[in-house]
Amino acid sequence: MSRAAAITAAGAVTLALTVSAVGCGDGGQDGTTAAATGTQPGATSTTTREASGGGGNGGESEATAAAGEDERATIERTVQTVVGGGDPNEVCGSLVTEQYVADAYGDERGCIASARAAGVVDVRVRSIEAEASNATAIATPSDGPAAGERLKVSLVHEGEVWKVDAIKSNAPVGP
Repeated sequence: MSRAAAITAAGAVTLALTVSAVGCGDGGQDGTTAAATGTQPGATSTTTREASGGGGNGGESEATAAAGEDERATIERTVQTVVGGGDPNEVCGSLVTEQYVADAYGDERGCIASARAAGVVDVRVRSIEAEASNATAIATPSDGPAAGERLKVSLVHEGEVWKVDAIKSNAPVGP
């Protein structure tokens, strides 16, 4: 086996184990690996729609609806980039929390090695729920080691950026 093929194979295994291990959890009920983040006081609205779907604006003003759709599009792009792969500096840096990198990969170096080896896969974001500074998306990779798996992606809003904070897989762990 060539060195490049061995690195690619190792990266695919690492990604598969990472996606499976992320579902193992820290003993919490939902199996997420990152620490739970609280909701901002006074936050009362939750938005749920298919990421690719439309739907009415439920009486919202056009400006509010447009801002919500822009935010949803940003969340969708973040999920697709982190779950699907791409620029390791985004996948392991600007689009994820430090806690996510530590829980899923140990450190940034491990994340970057895995991101480089795994390549890019297509990801469909099925739904997004956003409330104040927290969001949850359901994503399904269409190819790669986690193809067809339903991933629950938790995000937090830090500064002006939505960042992945945890990913939970429904993949069975073990033999």
